[in-house]
Amino acid sequence: MRDVVIKTHNLTKRYGNFTALQNANMTVYQGDIYGLIGRNGAGKTTAMKIFTGLTEASEGDFEIFGKNSKEAGSVRRRVGCLIENPAFFENMTGYQNLRYYCYQKGIADLSRIDEVLDFVNLENAKNKKFKTYSLGMKQRLGIAFAIMDNPDLVVLDEPINGLDPIGIAELRETFHMLSRERGMTLMISSHILSELYAVANRFLIIDNGRVLKELTKEELDHECSRATVLRVNDPKRATVILEQAHQIKNFKVIDDAEIRIYDEGLNTAGINRSLVESGLEVASIYETGISLEEYFKKIVEEEGR
Repeated sequence: MRDVVIKTHNLTKRYGNFTALQNANMTVYQGDIYGLIGRNGAGKTTAMKIFTGLTEASEGDFEIFGKNSKEAGSVRRRVGCLIENPAFFENMTGYQNLRYYCYQKGIADLSRIDEVLDFVNLENAKNKKFKTYSLGMKQRLGIAFAIMDNPDLVVLDEPINGLDPIGIAELRETFHMLSRERGMTLMISSHILSELYAVANRFLIIDNGRVLKELTKEELDHECSRATVLRVNDPKRATVILEQAHQIKNFKVIDDAEIRIYDEGLNTAGINRSLVESGLEVASIYETGISLEEYFKKIVEEEGR
């Protein structure tokens, strides 16, 4: 079992009469690239600010590296974050900006600057002024800032927002390298599920401050994948018929009434006839499968109803 990095217990945050986060429960494990997906104002940034100490919860509690919220200060050095972009100086170079923050953070080993710049592929631009950086380069400098202390957890709020496809691809590779080569746990927020899907292994869907669903990438694939759904009174007997009479192997029994078949070009009428002739009761047989965006919209709409 992997170690738990963050676990929340009915986490709630209010600003006056406005509830930004309501009874939120989530679990982040060591090594996760954990994607927070939600529309602007959904509560993603609020949650991140609570974890990083930028604001306090109104109710509920959370644990981070095994410490509760009252003890969290003792482990905050293990957390790097890019929530509200650091105030980089336009007329200073990338290197000079990071050196300034080294002094602010008390980092004496300035060789870390070249190390993190190289890691985010900005070594060749370290002596260029920040104002000449593209948006993607600015985002990568922000990530370099977030990992200066070599943290165990990196929290990044909307890091891909506004980037072009090349910038997104570059950041995607950076995230994978942080996870794969540095063993860091990442929490990344976005309102674009398809972009988070390309990097994250676990997801939290949030809307209007409420957690709607927490699921793994495999579970998300299952929810969205194209399949033929067969609802029958005896799935165990039905699978024997699928295998022997129709040579179907790519299926999964979901529960005591549902089978999902992932083969394409099925003769559904023939399958239905075989099952009925064998004495089984077929409640329904239909195709399913939606895009990531459609899935997110469906979850939000279901919660609204």
